[in-house]
Parts: sequence; structure tokens; C-alpha cells
Amino acid sequence: MSELIENKNLVVELKSLILSIKEQVAISVNSSLTLMYWQIGYKINEKILKNSRADYGNEIVYSVSRQLVEEFEKRLPRAIQNTKQKYQIKG
Repeated sequence: MSELIENKNLVVELKSLILSIKEQVAISVNSSLTLMYWQIGYKINEKILKNSRADYGNEIVYSVSRQLVEEFEKRLPRAIQNTKQKYQIKG
């Protein structure tokens, strides 16, 4: 009986550890993704658009997205389309 109690306590501790680490990983990943998208928006804005808000910026973003989607996941184009806006808001 005491073995069951000890195992139950161990299982509770392990569950707590797992949940804590999963939360830390999620926070780290979200922070990294936010920084990556900000940097992409910065590079597009600074190097391609040269800080102008020209209408052709959407065409450039679309073109860059198409080129990157071949190597990266399918959700990337939508994320890139939002990066310029994220950079302008946070920058």
C-alpha cells in the first residue's frame, strides 16, 4: 500500500515537471517566432521597401512568400504577409 502512495506522489511530481517544461517550451517557441517574424518584417521594410509604404510592397511580400514556401512550411506565406505590419507596429 505504501508503495502505491509513493508511486502516486512520484507520478504527481512527474506530471508537474512535464507540464512545467511544456509551458516553458511554448513560451520560448512563441518568443522565438515573434522575434523571427519581426526580423523578417524589418528586413523587408528596410532592404526592399526602404521604409516607404508603397503599394508594390504587397507584391514584394507575395513574391518573397512564394520563394520561401518551397523550402518552408505552407503557413509561412501568411505569416510573412503579416510581418511587415508587425514590424511597423513594434518598430
